[in-house]
Amino acid sequence: MRHVWAIMVLVLVGADCVAAKLNELPFSGVLPDDRKLDMSGTVELRAQGTIAMALRYGCQTERVAPISRDTTFVSCSSYERNDIKVIAKAPWGRTTTGIWLDSFHLVFKVNWGDSGLNLISDTAAVEVARPWDISGAEWQPTTEESSRMLKLIADATDTDTSLVTGGDAPQLEVAAFDVQGAISAGHTFDLVLRLRNRGVGSAFRVVATTRSSVSALHGQRFEFGVLKPGEEKIRKRKIDFPSTETGTDAMVVLVVDEANGYAPPNASRRWSFVVAQAEVATQAKGEFNTNCMIREYPTAHPTIGVGENVVVRCVVRNSGTTAATALVSVAVAKVQTAAPATRIDPGGRVTLEIPFSLPRDLVVGADIQFVVATSDTAGNRVGQTTIAATVAKPKLCVVGGLTRKQYYSKIAALKDARGAGSITQAEFDHYDSELVSCLK
Repeated sequence: MRHVWAIMVLVLVGADCVAAKLNELPFSGVLPDDRKLDMSGTVELRAQGTIAMALRYGCQTERVAPISRDTTFVSCSSYERNDIKVIAKAPWGRTTTGIWLDSFHLVFKVNWGDSGLNLISDTAAVEVARPWDISGAEWQPTTEESSRMLKLIADATDTDTSLVTGGDAPQLEVAAFDVQGAISAGHTFDLVLRLRNRGVGSAFRVVATTRSSVSALHGQRFEFGVLKPGEEKIRKRKIDFPSTETGTDAMVVLVVDEANGYAPPNASRRWSFVVAQAEVATQAKGEFNTNCMIREYPTAHPTIGVGENVVVRCVVRNSGTTAATALVSVAVAKVQTAAPATRIDPGGRVTLEIPFSLPRDLVVGADIQFVVATSDTAGNRVGQTTIAATVAKPKLCVVGGLTRKQYYSKIAALKDARGAGSITQAEFDHYDSELVSCLK
């Protein structure tokens, strides 16, 4: 890896970017030859849960004068910045890619609802106090920021970690424990658990864990925290089922723990996954293999606003020995659209982009699936895949459609509204977070 040399340019950092200093270390990611990036600067955890980073020297790109051939360095353009991926890695392993606001500022929109941290554990407070790696630089959160991380995760997951000993006894029961969708090799599905407290007392620090001889189903952890009398909670885990799994069924045992010892009996389930064998047979006949994602939301299980326009991007491969024509359609609820018929050579692949508008009659907060079906010209369905998502309220802006100039203009208007008392600080932080997600 080539060295990245610091550029001695003074930059005044705004007052709202005051925070723990980053240790001065070179950028550890992939950097084009004509660019320089020193990771020294400051970072802070903002009220709405985003991590804000202010670079001391910023992203710099080389310019060569056409006549004199003199070399100078100037701030990177938006296009040049987007080539550089700055990654924030939490001490427990989860990563978040930064969003460039300008050459000196980035934000990281951490998904606290799926942080990967075991909140109900003796080590949670220790984990959040450890330093983060930000593309080679190290950020040490303050004690106050570490405490806020725990609260952000607890709020996002509806997990109360408090503990009270004594009092009336709870009565926990496994109300439901099942899978959503078929268990198929090389695909994902949801493992769903619903616990209910039928007792007269509260249950505390409730955690459920799976045991199974199938590795993908073993050690899955569901944290519930406090369940009050009569309360019921649902937890889901997205399971990536390996394509190498050769069995036909799996036995899964569920073990529930409660801090005061009021655990229910273990529950067990046996699930079949014969679909995997059918898929192998289909591929052997030379059919299509389709892998899809939401272009604007490349992460697993995105949140998409009602009425929002997105693009479903699919890579379709022809694994057969003859050329064939693929018909790919996308459906959510009763709304369906399709890409034009596309001919694919044997062993070849094509990338299709299918515009889709999320129906406006969907319930906010509901879990949905984009069902992507691939058929041949005879109308035979030869493949199907799904993309899970959650429905959100309509958004202020379109993801990837907001320029920096538009962002700063909207923020200025929001600041005026906040100063006039029209919106609260919490509302301002929420709007700011949503606008950041729309930046190009």
